[in-house]
Amino acid sequence: MRTALSSLSLLEPRSLQEALSMLRDAPGTTPLAGGTDLYVGLNFGTVRETRFLDLSRLRPLREIALQGDVLSIGALATYTDIVRSPLVAERLPILASAAREIGGVQIQNRGTVGGNVANASPAGDTLPVLAAADAVVVLQRAGGSRRVPFTGFYTGYRKSVRRADELIVAIEVPPVEGRQWFRKVGTRAAQAISKVVMAGIRSPRPRLALGSVAPTVLRLPLTEASLAASGSIEEARRVLAREIQPIDDLRSTAAYRHRVAGNLLAQFWSLPESLAPLISRRIAARLRTQPVEDYRLDFEDGYGNRSDAEEDSHAISAAREVVTGMAAGTLSSSIGVRIKPLTEELRARSFRTLDLFVTQMVRDAGRLPDNFVVTLPKVTAPEQVAAIAEIFEALERGLSLPAGALALEIMVETPQSIIGPAGEISIGGLVSAAGGRCLAAHFGTYDYTASLNITAAHQHMLHPACDFARHAMQAALAGTGVWISDGATNVLPIPPHRGEDRTLTGREIARNRAAVHAAWKLHYDHVRHSLANAFYQGWDLHPAQLPTRYAALYAFFLEGLDAASARLTNFVEKAGQATLVGDVFDDAATGQGLLSFFLRASACGAITEQEAVEKSGLTLEELRSRSFVRILAGRRAAAVRGRETGNGSRATKGSETAAVPRGQLDRESKD
Repeated sequence: MRTALSSLSLLEPRSLQEALSMLRDAPGTTPLAGGTDLYVGLNFGTVRETRFLDLSRLRPLREIALQGDVLSIGALATYTDIVRSPLVAERLPILASAAREIGGVQIQNRGTVGGNVANASPAGDTLPVLAAADAVVVLQRAGGSRRVPFTGFYTGYRKSVRRADELIVAIEVPPVEGRQWFRKVGTRAAQAISKVVMAGIRSPRPRLALGSVAPTVLRLPLTEASLAASGSIEEARRVLAREIQPIDDLRSTAAYRHRVAGNLLAQFWSLPESLAPLISRRIAARLRTQPVEDYRLDFEDGYGNRSDAEEDSHAISAAREVVTGMAAGTLSSSIGVRIKPLTEELRARSFRTLDLFVTQMVRDAGRLPDNFVVTLPKVTAPEQVAAIAEIFEALERGLSLPAGALALEIMVETPQSIIGPAGEISIGGLVSAAGGRCLAAHFGTYDYTASLNITAAHQHMLHPACDFARHAMQAALAGTGVWISDGATNVLPIPPHRGEDRTLTGREIARNRAAVHAAWKLHYDHVRHSLANAFYQGWDLHPAQLPTRYAALYAFFLEGLDAASARLTNFVEKAGQATLVGDVFDDAATGQGLLSFFLRASACGAITEQEAVEKSGLTLEELRSRSFVRILAGRRAAAVRGRETGNGSRATKGSETAAVPRGQLDRESKD
């Protein structure tokens, strides 16, 4: 039955302090904002409260503003206010997306974000957004105020930590970095309560929240950790299924909500549809022009143990094939040979293969190929590196090569190459033992995990032990100029059923397709994990892995392009002053990182040179300098000259771009 309005009383404060005093002095008073939920309860007779506090005159609580680098949304901001706010559109656009999904225009004009939070419905559309964004609820009472992390605000179904004498006065949202995503699933496209609602932030630290799948809106830390660790959507779906607690009710069933939540997770983690055609075209172009940047002829694990006579023959024939490629101009831009490790049993064989290979190339071609390098696997001690450096010197003298012509890469694939006998990080010592010849360090996933007695089923690139080793490599080699590279995915996209002598059945064809697609997805996830952890190079074992490597690489850079563009452009225009752009506070220390983003994106083919110029706000000459400090110095000098002569200070891009041959930025950014 309907509530009799004559039995209700209304308090009408004119200021926030008056409202807080009324709450303190009149226990049992219920705050009233837009009233969109309260009026429904009054109509159905489910409202027990009889005294209400009208907040409509507290206009300051409707403001949306920046306070430092924090977006502050007043509790009385309506959904219409949120949709129309430029700050929300710039900083938290998924909140505007959620606001558009709530009811009709009348509801959006009256309903408030504070009311949505206070109502504590697990189906509240804005709540997953605020949970995923690490929002903070600002509570105030007559005696003071406090801030409660959104993820700790709710204690149960329609229950929160808000005390009876407190008002929600604002929602604060810290800077949010990453691609934002929101989806609502209801009975209709609009004006329907959510069956499932999800919000997410895609970044190296993914953030996810779901509504309508538990007694409260639910942040998903276990699912987030799964995505961050492995990137595997299949594993993340299994974790999600254990983390949510949907029920059967009038709107839906638990089974349906489980399925929809998993599907939404897959949509959130997949490639944006708008980028897919562009990435596809650029992959095709890359595969036609320069599919392989670096190549190793392998005389180690991929070659195996053969007779000395056979390996001698193959070392000589492989060298001759390289010389043929040199003459034809068909070699990759870098090339090298991987020899066997310098263990007691294999050292002599390793040195002999290297001697035969290098000597044959120099005899036939008179020189080494450009960017030639020797890869030394399974390094355990500096003495091994020093020994190979001595062999290099002997070969250079014997073949009349310039000193230092032979360069070295070490493979980090043993525990001893990470931690030395005294507990020190040993990678720096290994590099130093090369006497300046070491150009790169490559991580070897499978030998490393095997050396730690990790069972075969768990020997993969996403194992936490591998992350530890890679982080040690980064820390030890930072600023040294030594390149770091990640390992390879050993699950290859090869169909299990072959049809050379018969026609495959429909089931076999389906299994082939599923096997290849699964291997591609695994490889894609591995590459994305490497990129998120700042390993921008990696090795592949099969040509069919190249499409997914470039897909992951291009998606990584294109997804972050607009955000990086806004930050770098604004920062450079401020001539290096610390500045707030969107949701990230930049200072001079980040400038070089933003510049490197564009250099890497252009070098790998994710963006063109012209796009790098347009998106970065720099000239091609400035990009080619590869130095953020030089760019700022040049801009400031130009500004001074402009003031002295009365001319503008902005550089012209056209003349500088035209003066540089196409492709120059790509070549120079890889040096």
